[in-house]
Amino acid sequence: MRALIAFVALACVAGCKLQSNAPTRAESTGVMRALGVAANFEDAVVGVLPDGWKPVETNGTGTPGVWKVDADEDGKNRFVRFGETTNRGATFNVLLSKTEIAADFELSVKVRADGGVEDQGGGVVWRASGQNDYYVARWNPLEKNLRTYKVERGRRTMLSSVDLDADPKEWHELAIRSRGDEHEISFDKKRIAIVDDATFMNDGSYGFWTKADAATSFDDLRVNWTEETKR
Repeated sequence: MRALIAFVALACVAGCKLQSNAPTRAESTGVMRALGVAANFEDAVVGVLPDGWKPVETNGTGTPGVWKVDADEDGKNRFVRFGETTNRGATFNVLLSKTEIAADFELSVKVRADGGVEDQGGGVVWRASGQNDYYVARWNPLEKNLRTYKVERGRRTMLSSVDLDADPKEWHELAIRSRGDEHEISFDKKRIAIVDDATFMNDGSYGFWTKADAATSFDDLRVNWTEETKR
């Protein structure tokens, strides 16, 4: 399987009845395409950044950490990992997709907390317009919680916080479902928070996120959204 796979399928044409949870812009005329991205990084080269991604920092201090493809000791599983960092404090380490997707989408990814003294764990970024403006949902096993934030002009504001005790040595699935100003966050296939916020409503990039010295791995990414093409 390629490290990054994009797939396209015809989902609906004008005049048909759309499901109520479909993106609102799908109600206009045109041909709707169901789009998606799947990445398990199995064919990616270990030790380098995978294609289609760009590392950035929020509140960086000039010593960015390293994002790269890594592998388990037996070499049977490859994934993207952030590590080799001296970052501290309010520096957010972000790996953004080079392409933008629709504002309404569904995303899931496996996350594993590999280490960190000041911080551990990580999460998912969406509707990003750059390194300083985006939503993020992150799991922190040190604090034993999962929180959702908006980062606007580099300043982080908390939107939700849920107590969560999960084994940092295991892989866990973090999922986001975003529709308009409603954002649904799930952990290991259990919905744990719904956030209402309309700060960022446009299409944007998605990606992975850690804070300070948190070393974190990400794998089995899946993203789905709907896009309209004119007839």
